[in-house]
Amino acid sequence: MCRSVRTITQQDSGRSIHLYRSTAVTILALTTLVLILISPVAAQQDLSPIPGLLPAAPANLTDAERAWVSENPVVSVCIDPAYTPIEFRDSSGAYTGLALDYLERVGESTGLRFRVQAPDTWNVCIDQIQNKKTDLLSAVYISDLRKDYLLFSRPYYKNSLVIVTKTSAPSGLALENLDGKSVAVVDGYTSHLLLTEQYPDINAVPVADVKTGLTKVAFGSADAYLGDLATVTYVVEKEGITNLKVSGEYAPSGAGPLQFAFGVRNDRPVLVSVLNKGIAAISPEDNAVIMKRWISSSLTPSAGMDTHLLLSLLVMAVIILIIVVVILLLNRALKRQVASKTADLVRELEQRRVAEQALRESENRNVAILAAIPDLLFILSREGQYLDFRASDNRLLTLTPDTIIGSSIRNAGLDEHTTQEILNAIGKALDSGCLEYVSYELVVSSDVKSFEARLIRLDADRVLGIVQDVTERKRMQKALQLARSKMGLLNLITFQDIQAGIFSLAAYVELMKKEAVPDDQAAYLEKMSVLLKRLSGSLKFAQDYQDLGITPPRWQNVQQVFLFAISHLDFLEIGRKGSLDGVEIYADPLLERAFFSMMESLLVLGAPVTEITLGYTETGAGLVMTIGGNGAGIFGAGKEMIFERESGKTHGPGLYLVQQIISITGITIRENGEPGQGIRFEILVPKGGYRFFDKPHGE
Repeated sequence: MCRSVRTITQQDSGRSIHLYRSTAVTILALTTLVLILISPVAAQQDLSPIPGLLPAAPANLTDAERAWVSENPVVSVCIDPAYTPIEFRDSSGAYTGLALDYLERVGESTGLRFRVQAPDTWNVCIDQIQNKKTDLLSAVYISDLRKDYLLFSRPYYKNSLVIVTKTSAPSGLALENLDGKSVAVVDGYTSHLLLTEQYPDINAVPVADVKTGLTKVAFGSADAYLGDLATVTYVVEKEGITNLKVSGEYAPSGAGPLQFAFGVRNDRPVLVSVLNKGIAAISPEDNAVIMKRWISSSLTPSAGMDTHLLLSLLVMAVIILIIVVVILLLNRALKRQVASKTADLVRELEQRRVAEQALRESENRNVAILAAIPDLLFILSREGQYLDFRASDNRLLTLTPDTIIGSSIRNAGLDEHTTQEILNAIGKALDSGCLEYVSYELVVSSDVKSFEARLIRLDADRVLGIVQDVTERKRMQKALQLARSKMGLLNLITFQDIQAGIFSLAAYVELMKKEAVPDDQAAYLEKMSVLLKRLSGSLKFAQDYQDLGITPPRWQNVQQVFLFAISHLDFLEIGRKGSLDGVEIYADPLLERAFFSMMESLLVLGAPVTEITLGYTETGAGLVMTIGGNGAGIFGAGKEMIFERESGKTHGPGLYLVQQIISITGITIRENGEPGQGIRFEILVPKGGYRFFDKPHGE
């Protein structure tokens, strides 16, 4: 928040404004005299009488100075309209602030009258003073950066130029530590000139005002903000920003805190002399009243920021300590009172320390929670313009991160219907204040993804959009629905088989009861045995199939699952060529059982098998995985029949189960080996059902 004349604010969860409160308490404990000596001087000029002040004492002007005032009774002043609390235009349109209070007091003591000009931007004021179209600037830092066109009055307020960052940044920063970083500064302020002329390796980011600069740091759009302490503090407290802190201070070599003064055009030396005497005529009591109007005592930057004052404070503390020791030796009763008061002070400091620690932990927790949220966060205007954003994964963005802010959702790759639906939801959220939901699909990196957006009003013109990638959830829901359908079919088939078998068995038992020849019972018993075997097979089939689709599908490493599957078979004497490494597919958790049944059937149907071959290829239809053996192969119509439930007596329903398991997520299988040259299973995984990872393809 630093411009030509700025103060810098401190806002920090740990080293925040409470640091100054703690320092003030310590100084009060030593002596109230020290507090009075280091109280900062400030003033406010409404260009109308200041409440609580008596008429100002006349300044001790020379005859020449009085003559100049008589010849130039009205002095033009250019102010920044939005430099709170130093100088600004309030909600009623009146010009007010710390600097204007000083001008009002100086005018009362010298006889000068001030005509205030307040253009839209500070840069206009700089242009006016350089071109001699205005007489003075009411609030500027005393700095060599503007000495070619300004004369400076004596200082009337000491302030600090600080580096503001997120609470997670390290403390003790200097400008030299920010090379290559983006630092927000208000356009045209002293801080802007400082970075441009003396720190070219820092990426200065000009902004319109202090609020914009601090908001950029809070949302991560800039690494730091450089500005004056008082103004930063004012904006942070007013806007309720909780994740910023002061991480460092700019102090020129050998200098103390930066100082505010009146900046006078360089052809008005007599005006500088008159202003200096007007400032000198302001009493300490008047300074205190003006300071109380604009600067909280807990935010006074001069306490603890000026090394000379600290040295004086230490010397005075030693003197006071000696006096206290003498008093304690003379009066033990007084010692007990001091001890009691000290204990009270320690308790108060401990209570404050605990409260500050709790605040830091709360803010750190909020920052951690925000960083852990996997969703996309956007701040949008009513017209759908992106004002700010945060993305945990930039791959979910359809615009590049450096082009999002300022762009519109109309450029985000959405169809017209979806775009209008989102704009309508933004309008409803702003008008009603209620949470609005929008679901849509979007092509991201050539993959169709599903998203759900929640929109909530931030203020009258902005909404917060929280966008969640629900592609996986949608896919799982579809797969689960299909699995449940297959479970119903399975239950029906198994129930019918068992029911028919039991019915037949009961009929034979009845026949046995009616037969008188014992030999006939042997035939019936044999038929009963056959039926019982069939029932047993059906029950085993149901047992193998009962878990299918119960557990949601998941991403699985194909090579790993295949190795687990064949570990249950005798592959010690069988060679293996190729690999399925480097790929994952989205399949039912029974994928291992499917591979087991597939390889068991391959060994039975293709016997003798001495070698298997593995591999995969990506095509326009999806990923084609091949698993083959060098055995006998399958002839004619048998290729399709092997996937039917009643396909043979040697391998049972194994390949039927394989087909059912993998089809839950849309995967298909067929046998296309050459008869007499072995079996070759071809498995097609649709697009979106597979992904690659960084491992070598093949062995």
